Amino acid sequence: RDVEARGHDYKKVMDQISKRKTDKNLYIDSQAEYSDIILRAFKIQDQEDEILDIGYEMFLPNSIYIEKIINSFEKSESLQIAHEYVGTESQKITLIGKPESDFLNDLEERLIPELSELQIKKTYWPDSLFSVVLFFIIYSILFISKEELE
Repeated sequence: RDVEARGHDYKKVMDQISKRKTDKNLYIDSQAEYSDIILRAFKIQDQEDEILDIGYEMFLPNSIYIEKIINSFEKSESLQIAHEYVGTESQKITLIGKPESDFLNDLEERLIPELSELQIKKTYWPDSLFSVVLFFIIYSILFISKEELE
């Protein structure tokens, strides 16, 4: 984004990221064990190591029931999703691709009806992979909230 939108060169962006690695290790990575949701972006590269796209891994507690949302997302033809359990405490979702136009808009009412209870109406979900990540995060937060109220 910084290269395209802000006109920075690639080397300058990578140097800035490298300079912040110590801060990341000290302030962000050290908090991972206390997090309910962990998100990790990764590069998708071709044989020549050219970056083609970005994917995401999400780690969630096993207590969040996501099979319903996984089954719905598996119906997308342009989105790749993998789900696995990691030990006894957490589960990992790997996301690659992007959803078809209106895919998330069509699923919202069925999978996260609590949004309308919060007076959030007519949500527009862009057809991007990050929108899928946000969908999962909102679903998970609402699931956790509901569990804590019961």
